[in-house]
Amino acid sequence: MRTRPLIGISACLMGDPVRHNGGHTRDKWIVDSLAKYVDFYPVCPEVMMGFGTPRDEINLLRVKKGEIKLINKKTKEDYTELAESTYREMNKSIEKLSLDGFIFMRKSPSCGLSDVKVEILGEENKVTRSTGLFAEFIKSNYPSIAKIDNGRLKNENLRELFLTQVFAHFNFKKLEMSIASLQNFHKEYKYVVMEYRHVVVSELGRIASSKKDLSINEVFDLYEELFFETISNATTKATKINALQHITGYLKKSLSSDDKENISDLMGDYKSGHLDFSVPENLIHFLLKKNSVEYFKSQKYFNRYPYQLKKMA
Repeated sequence: MRTRPLIGISACLMGDPVRHNGGHTRDKWIVDSLAKYVDFYPVCPEVMMGFGTPRDEINLLRVKKGEIKLINKKTKEDYTELAESTYREMNKSIEKLSLDGFIFMRKSPSCGLSDVKVEILGEENKVTRSTGLFAEFIKSNYPSIAKIDNGRLKNENLRELFLTQVFAHFNFKKLEMSIASLQNFHKEYKYVVMEYRHVVVSELGRIASSKKDLSINEVFDLYEELFFETISNATTKATKINALQHITGYLKKSLSSDDKENISDLMGDYKSGHLDFSVPENLIHFLLKKNSVEYFKSQKYFNRYPYQLKKMA
């Protein structure tokens, strides 16, 4: 059994010289920081298609509405069928790995997750934007795993969303197939889910308590689908404050009225944009530890992923 999350990644981001020009796009944070806590499965779809390095550049071409082709920019040769058959062959290995996430090379015609340039057939100098062919294949076949490109990793909120999903997926996949195990997972992630959608906490709790009519596999499938659908969305200031206010309830017997007023003021300052959320969050975390609130020793809310990954060096 794996002891760390496994992330698929565009090989050029690891420093492999697989770009069309024979170079790479090594990402320092990925290689020097993230790699301390996860394992990687590097892939380069274009190399897997049999192309060497260096090679002719490839582009996306929209030939008619909804149909996009992968072509040789220089010779205009159509590589779409070769790409699709290569992806299906690659998927035989990917399926066995149970990936926890995928990091793509931004704007690549193969691996770009979004904003990939697409030329329009017959309309010179007119372009639109789409997803790279391989990235679209991964999105379609692995909807529950986290996906991001190296450009979006630089955004703190998007990076936190990605890492939360990756480590949650890893923790979920190593559960024993039992109701007790699922209920414990639900308890650990209760306030993480609340930060996204409060109403889903109860719904997931009902699923995790299902003991009749459904098989254990059906229960896990239902829980997994709703859980990862929920935490794949962005949080809002209102949902973050709501979750932290509920957590603060565990301190109501320990805090003075002045302490409570100070916390309320900090949350208000965050809501109005004068403070980063980490200020009230870190204070509440400190107070929970200071007052030895047992419930939060196993909670993932403050421990979704290694704290060393909070900031980019």
